[in-house]
This record gives sequence, C-alpha cells and structure tokens, in this order.
Amino acid sequence: MIEYFPDLLKKTGERLKSLLDRRVGLSYDNYTGIALLVIFIIQFITGLGMSLYYQPSPDGALYTIKFMMNEVPFGWLVRSIHYWGGQLFIMFIIVQFVLKFLRKKFKNSFRNIWISGLIGFGFIWMWQWTGEFLTWGQEVFWSVNSLTEEIDRFPVIGDYLKLFIRGGQSVASPTLVRFYVFHTIFFLIFFFMLMSYHIYAVVKLKGEISEKGTKLKVFLYDSFTIMFLIFSILMTLAVFMPREVPRELDLAHPPLVTWIPWYIYPFYKVYTFFPPNLWIFPRILLFSIFLILSGLVYIVLPFIPEEKRKFYIIVRTMGIIFIFGYIVLAIIGVVK
Repeated sequence: MIEYFPDLLKKTGERLKSLLDRRVGLSYDNYTGIALLVIFIIQFITGLGMSLYYQPSPDGALYTIKFMMNEVPFGWLVRSIHYWGGQLFIMFIIVQFVLKFLRKKFKNSFRNIWISGLIGFGFIWMWQWTGEFLTWGQEVFWSVNSLTEEIDRFPVIGDYLKLFIRGGQSVASPTLVRFYVFHTIFFLIFFFMLMSYHIYAVVKLKGEISEKGTKLKVFLYDSFTIMFLIFSILMTLAVFMPREVPRELDLAHPPLVTWIPWYIYPFYKVYTFFPPNLWIFPRILLFSIFLILSGLVYIVLPFIPEEKRKFYIIVRTMGIIFIFGYIVLAIIGVVK
C-alpha cells in the first residue's frame, strides 16, 4: 500500500498542475464578484457576532449597541467593520452593474446571470437599509416615520403597506422587530439562495476552457490578492473611522432634515422632483411608476432582438442616462 503512495502524489500533482494551467473564460469584471463574495462572508461573520448581543427592542437596541462599543472586547471594531463592509458592498455592486452593462454582458447566454443580478441588486439595497434602521437612534426613527407616512399616501394599498411595515399605527417596537427579522432572516436566506444560483450560472457559463481566457492559477492568485486588499481596506476604515454610537431618540424634537443613506439619496431626490399631487395622482404613485419603468429598461434590454437596432439603442441610451444620474446623485448624497 505504501509503495503506491509516491505514484499517487505524483499523479495528484500532475492533475492539479493541469487544472491550474487551464484557461477559464473569466475577465476583469469578474473580480468585482470576488470582492462581493469576500465582503458577504465578512458581513455574515461580523453580523453573527453582533447578533449575540443585540436586542431588537426600542429600549434594548441602543443600549446593546453602546454595550458592544464600550464593554465587549473589540466590539467597536466588529461593528465598524460591519458598517464599512455594508458601504463597500453597495459600492462594489454598483461598479459590477456598470461594468456588466457597459460591456453588454446581458445578452444571449448572459441573460440569466443579468436578471438574477438585477434582482439581487434591488434586494441588497433593502438589506443594507434595514440594517441601518436597527440602530434605532434619532435619525433612524424619524426617517422610518417619514417614509411610512409617504407610503400611506399610496392609493388603495397605502394604509395596508404602512401597517405591514410599522406593525401597528405608529413606529414602535413591532416596527423594529420587523426590520430585524427581515435583515437577519428573510433577506439573508433570499440573498444566499439567489447568490448560489448566480455563482452557479457564472461557473457553468465561464468554467469552460478558453484560449483567450485567464489561467486558473492566475485568477486564483488575483482573487486571494483581492481578499487581502478588501480586508485591509475594511480594517483601515474601521480603525481610523470607527462607527459612532447613534444619538438617542428624542420624540419631542424631530430633526429638521430627514436622514437618507447615500445609496438611497438618488431615489429620494427624484422623488422630491415630483409635485406632491398631480391632478388626482399622489407623488408616491408617480414615483412608483417611474421606478418600475426604469427597472423595465434593464430587464427588457436582453430580450430586444438584433433586428430592432434603433429600439435597442434608445433603450440602452436610457439605461446609460439612468446610471449616470444615479452615480451623480449618489456622490452628492455622500458629500451631504
């Protein structure tokens, strides 16, 4: 048995070398996907650690955050890494979306990957936003209150949506519990399932040998380099720009300006462009129609046949305009 061991090692080494020398159809825009996967793992680990202390109640939320920041060893570092990881997650998915769009990686065999990526894009926004609400400080509470009041103006179903989000007539403990459940259970499970399918589709499409592709060993080396860079960036941001403890809730003094995260700010600004009421149509309805039509631009694009060249150019130009507008407004949101 032992005499066959050297031959087994030799054959295993040859197969491994052959595998690493294979050329795979992966390009530089796939590195953003590697970065997103690394950040997701970091977010899961740090989020799991914080969930051991967090209490989803109006009295316990801010108290447990302060306890983590001041009493738990390296609690401030874990929370800061989780916060900055969320910001980088949004940034990288925007970069990946733009790269895929500009390189036209939404047609033919890329169609399923594109659609699943779009769905994940929207859910990641909501996932990150519900996480911001869990601090339950001054800005967050009044932001939720303003948001649900606007949703209440939606015709027919507005009141039902407000009750579903709030868990009652006012923003209170049931509201926080809902955000906690959505953030830690629903969005996590859904995103994990969607990401698994997305990765499977990418590997199935690009895992074949390609004469013009990158060698697998080069791609793996680059991937590990990206992992190291992502972790270094998060550690640097967490140490030198730690996440602060939110301000305590003051029901008697609402803030003059509604708090809006930078990645939601573009939608907020577009929302404010609409008049409060246009004839019998409330602003929330007009904005919802605009949002649906904007999303349809990116969903319809992969299904436009080649012979309808002019229509394709028009739709793609609209997509470019939407992307450019979002990035400009997002930068303004960061600066503000």
